[in-house]
Amino acid sequence: MSERISERKYVEEEISLTRNDKLGKGFVAKVNLDKKDIEFLRALTYSTFRGLYRLYENEFYIHKKAEGSWKHPNRSTYRLLTVENGEVKVLAEIQFDGGMQISGEYVEMLKDIYYNTEGNNKVVESLKTLAFKIAEEKGLLEKTVEEKIAERIAQIEKEFNVKIDWRLI
Repeated sequence: MSERISERKYVEEEISLTRNDKLGKGFVAKVNLDKKDIEFLRALTYSTFRGLYRLYENEFYIHKKAEGSWKHPNRSTYRLLTVENGEVKVLAEIQFDGGMQISGEYVEMLKDIYYNTEGNNKVVESLKTLAFKIAEEKGLLEKTVEEKIAERIAQIEKEFNVKIDWRLI
């Protein structure tokens, strides 16, 4: 197992977390596609304002940077990151500074998701949902055993022109 993990391509990136530590903290969290949840990452090295993180290819990360100052205490930016070809790429970004601004490669998709998401943490939930949709587009989601069995049964039914009640199996 450890050999397989060490073969995966990764980038060690220094990521800015906060501008003023008295006004807020930032974070980096990995979107776990299997559990449909996020896992907060610990920095390899950490200072008050930035951290060094190991980011793997074909995985998605949510990064919150607290950019507040005495003049703009609620300014923050949330980004959906991934690693492609050895470089960290920002797929989408939501910035709050009095109002909300959405930018990045998937603006329209993120707007639709954001305005249809309910709950306490709309920003993180929206970015997490966007990560799932992008992973689905790119074919990064692994199918469950049940889905694989259902696909195979559908193939057999079509090939032999029969109907199989899979619940009896």
